[in-house]
Amino acid sequence: MKRRTKPSDTAIVSNKILPDAPLSAVQAMIKISEQLLNIAHRESQALVQQDILTLSVLQDEKEAAAHKYAAASQEFRDRLKSFRTVDKTLIRKLESLQNALADQSRANNIIVSKIQENAKRLTEKLMKPVTQINHRIHMAAAE
Repeated sequence: MKRRTKPSDTAIVSNKILPDAPLSAVQAMIKISEQLLNIAHRESQALVQQDILTLSVLQDEKEAAAHKYAAASQEFRDRLKSFRTVDKTLIRKLESLQNALADQSRANNIIVSKIQENAKRLTEKLMKPVTQINHRIHMAAAE
C-alpha cells in the first residue's frame, strides 16, 4: 500500500539538498563546495582582468550556488553527529575546501575593495576640475 503524503511533506523533501546516507551527504557537500570554490576562482580572474561581462554572468551562477551551499551547510550542521562514521579523510577534504573557499572569498573581497578605492580616487580626481570650474562660474556670476 502506497503512503499518501501531505503537500507540506513534499515541500520538505523537495527543499532537501543532501542525501540521507552520511557518506553520500559528505560527498555531496564536497561537490557543492568545489562548485562554489570554482566560481570564486573564476570570479577572482574576472576581477583581476576587470572583465565586467564575465562578472555579470558569474553573479547569477554565484548566487544560486551560494544559496545551495548555505542550505546544504545548514543541513550538514543539523546532522553533524551522523557524520562521525564517515572516513576522516573525506571530512578533512571538506574542511580543506571550506578553508580554501573562505580564503578565496577574502581575497576576492580585497580585490573588490581595491577596485572601489581606485574608482573613488578617479572620481575625486575627475570631480576636482569640475568643482573648480563650477566655483569660477559662480564667482563670475556674482561679479
